[in-house]
Amino acid sequence: MQTNNSKEKVRQLQNKLYLTAKKCDSRRFHALYDKVYRDDVLFEAWKRVKANKGSSGVDSIKIEDVETMGIEPEKITVIYWGIKHDLFFPQKDKLNIRDKLQSKFELSSPYFLSVSCNAERKRTDVLVRSYIALSREQTLSHDLVLVWGNPPLNLLKEVKNSSVATRIHFLKNISDGDLALLYNGAGAMFFPSSYEGFGLPLLEAMACGVPVITCHNSSLDEIAGNAAIYLTEPLFDSLIDVMGRLDQNTIDTEPFVENGIKRAAQFSWEKTAKETIGVYLDALK
Repeated sequence: MQTNNSKEKVRQLQNKLYLTAKKCDSRRFHALYDKVYRDDVLFEAWKRVKANKGSSGVDSIKIEDVETMGIEPEKITVIYWGIKHDLFFPQKDKLNIRDKLQSKFELSSPYFLSVSCNAERKRTDVLVRSYIALSREQTLSHDLVLVWGNPPLNLLKEVKNSSVATRIHFLKNISDGDLALLYNGAGAMFFPSSYEGFGLPLLEAMACGVPVITCHNSSLDEIAGNAAIYLTEPLFDSLIDVMGRLDQNTIDTEPFVENGIKRAAQFSWEKTAKETIGVYLDALK
């Protein structure tokens, strides 16, 4: 007999599968989705997956599941997330990009971009402080743009009291379309997180042809591969070094751009959807 808790889990699975299906245009996928959408079939699949298999977003998380939860490695299927390639891609009309950035966000200077939130592990505060410190060492040609809706007040105060207050821009409530525009206009995208379960902004930026700067930890190097410029510890010093060299155009970013576009092309929501459905179909056998 299905308990209320079990039924709720089934509903959650249905919603996740439906949202995934909406990202996929494959008729074959929708046929598979229809096979497992019924409550009785999905509930049985959920019970078997719960008992015999699991899924994880990246290999690094699979290792954590094995080590911390005692799950046998062969019972975990790694399924990577995808990306909206019809939205995140290199836009060739740079003049049009500049005009839109000016009209939408009043951005007229070259800029470095970071997509973040208030989680401490994002370490975006370190990025901001590194930018301020760098501005004392050299004249910067790039502004710093942060898609960060609720930065802490103490950080905002530090920015206000700095000499580059007008060059650090905090943006919020950004649509996916505007995010793609911001990626395309950026000189580089910084993602200095100390831990991620996946790292979707890396893929989005790489797909837009933007060099990404990130760290060797958790899922980040697994996702970015050879397409990223990697920071080292201590992070503050490494950010100043890399940001300074990028600002002075002494790093050849073209190989990273090319590798990033190729790397991002390997990820799609259709692939994610098919592999997710596959786990449930296997559980029903």
